[in-house]
Amino acid sequence: MQLNNVGDLYEDIFIKNRMVSLQNTANYMHAKVTEIFAYEGLPLTLPKRILEGVVTKNGGAVVYEYEGDLFLTDSLPGTNQNLYDEATEVTIEHRVGQKRERLTRTVGIDAVLVRNDALMIGLEPIITEYAILSAQAKITMIRNLVDLRGNYIIQAKDENSYKSALEYENAIRRGDTAIILAEEFDAMEGVIVHNTPLSNNPATQTIELFQYIQSLYYSELGININNNMKREYVSNEEISKSSGMPLIFNMLEMRKEALRDIKALFGVEITISLSGE
Repeated sequence: MQLNNVGDLYEDIFIKNRMVSLQNTANYMHAKVTEIFAYEGLPLTLPKRILEGVVTKNGGAVVYEYEGDLFLTDSLPGTNQNLYDEATEVTIEHRVGQKRERLTRTVGIDAVLVRNDALMIGLEPIITEYAILSAQAKITMIRNLVDLRGNYIIQAKDENSYKSALEYENAIRRGDTAIILAEEFDAMEGVIVHNTPLSNNPATQTIELFQYIQSLYYSELGININNNMKREYVSNEEISKSSGMPLIFNMLEMRKEALRDIKALFGVEITISLSGE
């Protein structure tokens, strides 16, 4: 396969295929959000990447003790409601070597529920929203990048004219210089070119759209991102200004609450803080 065809194939798969683009963006975001918090004192049996990966995707997780070590399960309580109608009993399939042992634990007695947020929604909905809009924005961006090379619509009235016009368009898409032999002009009577007006600064508008989507969702998670949405000087005070109440404050409080319970039940002290970003 020619390199240009490979480039077209990659473009079609990774950018124009919305589901592929969406899933890739969501996966990268899930990896990024595992670094929102920094832990100290996590036992080896409770790695941060597993803890944060499960809690942020699942909305919550249960930490339990088995033979003196702390482990995590993505199974959530489903029975034995407490005073506030919250389930407290969880059934766990604990793996020991090649075998699985069925355990039953109760939150507040011999297990701790780690919530991502107060309602245990998790970050899946917000990351999926971002990924959907980001995928659409990338298609718009690639389309505008190509459209900047020529603002026209080609109308072909016969097969030969269609093939000639298609090759011309493919050359434009590849970024090649499209050249037509002089003698071919006589054979292109079936081709009509309709000029279409380009919007003012389409590249700038597309970049601003992409930055807006990024800023909207990153700020919701409390992650700093240097996207200047203004076409003028931005002061340090404007850059550092907080917008709204980022979700991470609630996420941090829920984790602190769980860590206090872990210390009370299992005697293991773990501390947490926000990362630099």
